[in-house]
Parts: sequence; C-alpha cells; structure tokens
Amino acid sequence: TFQDGRCIYCSAVESTMTLLVGTVSTDPGGEVTLPVTISKNTGFAAFDLKISYDEKALTLSGVAAGPILDTHGNLVFDLDQRMVSFTGTNTILGNGAILYLTFDVAQEATGSGYNVFAELVGEGMTDVDGQALEIRTESGMVIPKSHIGSVAEVSGDNSAVVAHIFEVIAKVSRELGLESYRV
Repeated sequence: TFQDGRCIYCSAVESTMTLLVGTVSTDPGGEVTLPVTISKNTGFAAFDLKISYDEKALTLSGVAAGPILDTHGNLVFDLDQRMVSFTGTNTILGNGAILYLTFDVAQEATGSGYNVFAELVGEGMTDVDGQALEIRTESGMVIPKSHIGSVAEVSGDNSAVVAHIFEVIAKVSRELGLESYRV
C-alpha cells in the first residue's frame, strides 16, 4: 500500500542493509562479470559468502574486490569451494560494489537465465566487534543474449534497480512460459 508515493508497509525492508548480486547478459561461450553491491550500509568489517549457481551453465573463474573493499582489509576466496571471505580492521561504510564475480558461460547455456546467489554463511556479515548484522541478500542472474535478443549491460549508480528489474522480468517470463522477451 502506497501513500503519497511512499510504501507505508515497507519501512523494515527499506531500512535493511542489502547485498545484491547483479544481473547481466552475455553470449553463450563468453565471460561475464557480475557486481555484488551493498546498499543501506550501516557499516561492516567482515563477511563470509558462499557463491551458488548452475554449474552446468556457469563456472566461477574469478573474484575481485570492488571499490568499497579495495585496500580496506583482507579478501580471500576459494574458487573450488565457491567461498569468499573478507576481514577488515575498520568499519567499511559506503554503498556500491563490494565484489566482482567473473564467470565463464558454457556454450550450451541457452536457457532463460541462470541464478547466482551470494549466501552469507557462518557469522554472516559482522561489525568491528564481531556482532552479526541484519542484512538481506538478493540473487542475480546471467541471461544468455541468444535467449532474449538484446539487453543493456548493468552498470552505474542504478545497477541494483536495473538488476532487480531484469530479475523480475525473467521470473515473470518463466512463470508465463514465454520462450523469449525483449527489453
């Protein structure tokens, strides 16, 4: 329910820190990099993530720190276990990309889209005192261009909004049984 253009039942969701995996399109057989962004950041110092995806279509080939993490701590990743850990000594503030996940996309990846999840594990995301923070996570998606025609790459300050729009379009299209759609 909206009042004066504002959701009156959304305050808890609007104020919760969010970790969002981006959504991008690519050609089957190519390489793609998805941003993992944080919004409504109240400050964190560490996290442990498990990256999950369809292994028949995607292979995690690289992890890099985004500008929010760059030079602020120790980033460790294990591609075989699909684990990413970050430990900092100071509170990290700011919104934007904390990670970039690079995937090789199988030539046979021609489905409607492949979800990518970043699940907080262990203590999840913590502050400098080791206290767990409330944060919600949202999955992203790799969408083969051969399936949808053409799609704009996700970038810039509005990447989280655009990524969410692509995710909703893909979900609705699957539910409706659409073979393809054009954005």
